[in-house]
Amino acid sequence: MAKQKGLEIDRRVGIALSVLPPSQRNSVERLIASPKSFERAAALPGRVQQMHTSGQPLYMMRVSPSLRLIYTMVGDTIYVVDLVERATLDRFALQKAAKASRTTKTPTKVAAKDPKAVARKSPDPVEK
Repeated sequence: MAKQKGLEIDRRVGIALSVLPPSQRNSVERLIASPKSFERAAALPGRVQQMHTSGQPLYMMRVSPSLRLIYTMVGDTIYVVDLVERATLDRFALQKAAKASRTTKTPTKVAAKDPKAVARKSPDPVEK
């Protein structure tokens, strides 16, 4: 992870940068050049939105119409954790939505008990 005071970049971002066309690479590099440039970009209205996660809050910043930068903040330090295409995020969101709709709409089936699969009952506790 590349480190600057107040800004840390995960190696995944560097890998993703290496396959981008020069114009997109330059856009991302300008954003992550310093904590101040990152904060200025994040302050633009409508550019950042919080992702729905169950742990550390993650944020998604629009870099271009097709690129998103994923980051989190711990104290005063910004951790840029990934750089992904919008299409990839959309695909994961669709898969998650489809999975959620299958689990909520599908009635649960009661499985027939297999006598061999039933756990043995533990002995009753001794009364005192």
